[in-house]
Order: sequence, then C-alpha cells, then structure tokens
Amino acid sequence: MVKSGRYDEAAGPLLEAVATIERHLDKPTLNLEILGRALGLALLGRGDLSGGTRLIEQSLANVGTGHGQMPDWSAALDLLATARRLSGRAKEADELLDRACAGYMRSPGPSSITFIRCEAERTWIKAWRMPADTDAVAQWHQVVGRDWPGRLVVLH
Repeated sequence: MVKSGRYDEAAGPLLEAVATIERHLDKPTLNLEILGRALGLALLGRGDLSGGTRLIEQSLANVGTGHGQMPDWSAALDLLATARRLSGRAKEADELLDRACAGYMRSPGPSSITFIRCEAERTWIKAWRMPADTDAVAQWHQVVGRDWPGRLVVLH
C-alpha cells in the first residue's frame, strides 16, 4: 500500500505490526527496522514529517552504520533524504543522496534503475538548490535527457 501511495491505508496496519513485533522483542532487528522505515514513509506521505522522519532516523540508529549492518543502507539514506527535502532541508537531502547514490553505484550497480533514479533525484536536488548553477543544469540534462524546465516545483 505504501508503494502505491495509499499512505492512510498503510499506516494503521504498519503501526499495528511494529507495535506487535516490538512487544515480543527485547532488541531491534533488521526486519523490524525495515518495517519501521515503511511506517515512516507512510507517515511522510500523510504529511506527518516529524513522525515519519523520527522513525526513519531511529531505524538507521538502531541498525548501526553502513552496508554491513543493513543490506539496504542506501535505500534508508535515500528515504531520509526524502524526509529532509520535504522538511525544506535541501542541503542535508543533497548530502544524503550523495551517500545513497554512491552505495547504489556499488550495488546493484550503475546500470540499475535504482542507481539511475537516485542520480536523477540527486541532480534534481542540486539544480533545485542552485538553479543558476550551469554545472547543475548540465548534469540535469545529461541524467534526465531533456532541457532544464526552470525553477522546479516540489510536488510532494
């Protein structure tokens, strides 16, 4: 439901699942943290930026740092970058996307749709932050394959 944008429908069952699992565990697990991030995304989608961001940050803190601790570390950084961008913290989003894209470059690799999407979003953020920066505009054109449309509107 989260992936299809049905955030209101997803939040209730995800909250219930996280609460049930937390009652039975004495320490965080990778699966619980992935579920917590999904709940964080649902909350972001519903407009609860602080609640969603808090869950995503907590998930990252509970698992530790780097790809060795969390196989989808890049996805977690990517999601936190979205939370930062939605909160108007574009510089932090940009820095998180730099790290996420570097991780996606290593795995699944530069030809994967995940890496290409990350690069497009990273370039978009850079261009959004500095629309007069010709390097950012040129990067946009190279990654997206079309001319810079001008000042971007944040749609979500």
